[in-house]
Amino acid sequence: MRYYDLDITGRVKGSYAVPQPGKTLHLLEDAPDDKSKRDAVPGVKWEPDLEIISAEAVTTARLATRVKAMADLKTLIALHDADKSKVKIEDILNRLHQIEILIDAR
Repeated sequence: MRYYDLDITGRVKGSYAVPQPGKTLHLLEDAPDDKSKRDAVPGVKWEPDLEIISAEAVTTARLATRVKAMADLKTLIALHDADKSKVKIEDILNRLHQIEILIDAR
């Protein structure tokens, strides 16, 4: 059991082992993880916080896209002979930078 400071949507603003002077806290069973919120204030149960889960999924997808783009570019560089394709290192770096900008824009 811990003392939880909850916002009006049931999200945890803080948790404490002991009561805190001047704070309105709710003594509740421990949250199952950092991605949980209460169904109300103080509510009856913990439930997944879909906004946190969704934000994590977006971040993971962005990272995977960036890793794949970097691997694809490295493969492209390895497969093309720089003399035959007349690709300059500066062009490759510019393309890599453009890929990173596109990924960050998502």
